[in-house]
Amino acid sequence: MRDLFSPKNLISLLMYFRLSLILPFVIILQSNAAYGRIISAGIIFLIVFFDIIDGKIAKQYGEDTPQRRLKDNIIDKLTVHSTFLFVLFMDNLPMVWYLPLLIRDMSITILGAVGYRRFNAVIYPNLVHKLAILSMAIAGMFIVLKLQGTIVLLGSTYLLMYVAAFDYLGIFLNNFGKTHLVKSSKLIGYHPAMFEGMSHINKKFLILFTAKEIKIQMKRSI
Repeated sequence: MRDLFSPKNLISLLMYFRLSLILPFVIILQSNAAYGRIISAGIIFLIVFFDIIDGKIAKQYGEDTPQRRLKDNIIDKLTVHSTFLFVLFMDNLPMVWYLPLLIRDMSITILGAVGYRRFNAVIYPNLVHKLAILSMAIAGMFIVLKLQGTIVLLGSTYLLMYVAAFDYLGIFLNNFGKTHLVKSSKLIGYHPAMFEGMSHINKKFLILFTAKEIKIQMKRSI
């Protein structure tokens, strides 16, 4: 029983719990029940909340591996795209609202898959990316609740997302052709030369790491 709630298992449980919230979201929103839209907006909040929590647990207990990041990204995409598409179809909203998100996430997913397959590494989200995800969640709640200012908020969200995406592309082009990978300055050592050409944001926050390299550096530091 204790193993069931180990950090690694708890992280997986929270991930799949987020994914399972899609079903009650769809059922409640489609039912047109009293306060149904408020409850559905609350479910979006829970999805984002548990996404933050499982990330915190992973970092605290050393489970923030490339494999976990990849799984987390896949679940994020499934929850965001399925909920967003359902709301658009249900409320007969223009599908053009969805296209920027689809194009951006397909591009990021392809780059991420190439990086993971070739180097067993993932790119960490920077501050702009985190703000974009938070803004997307708020925009989703605005759409569900049919609040004014939704289009402006959604436009701002997409702007943040594409700024983060171009920064992501810059990291990919600057790093994945190298023979060694960047590690966070918050971890154990890094290669300053690898930061050449990167934005200020990505110089400051987590960039790339591999579990193998971190272990090597840890052994050297002992």
